[in-house]
Amino acid sequence: MKRTRVEEVKHFATDFLESYLENRMNQLVLQVTQKCNLRCSYCVYSGDYKNRNHSQKEMSWETAKEAVDYLYGHSMSSEDIYISFYGGEPLLMFRLIKEVVEYVKREYCQRTVHFNLTTNGTLFTPEIVQYFIKNNIQIMFSLDGPKEVHDKNV
Repeated sequence: MKRTRVEEVKHFATDFLESYLENRMNQLVLQVTQKCNLRCSYCVYSGDYKNRNHSQKEMSWETAKEAVDYLYGHSMSSEDIYISFYGGEPLLMFRLIKEVVEYVKREYCQRTVHFNLTTNGTLFTPEIVQYFIKNNIQIMFSLDGPKEVHDKNV
């Protein structure tokens, strides 16, 4: 009798998983705050999700530094590194974002690092814009379409 039952399913990279985790990490997403200056109904923090609400939580410098150091300690085989800032509204923590960027530039200057940030775009100032231009920080805006559609969710 021929056996047709699958005994084991194994991804082709399973044998390399430990090595990947130790040497090939290439992205870090820092949720720098759960605070936001808006209350968009579709947001994961809107209260419509059982485990998520807006809170006053903010990431500390110590936690951010530890996360960045962990990424660098586990990415020796990765050519490019990506660090993303996320929230809530991450621009509420611009001070921490600057600390992270300056730390990376100082301590890990031999690596190619790409920074990006997801924002609602309402807190930009000339200082923030200039800093992002100077440091080549890529911006992703959270928008929901034309003004009349977008404003229904704010």
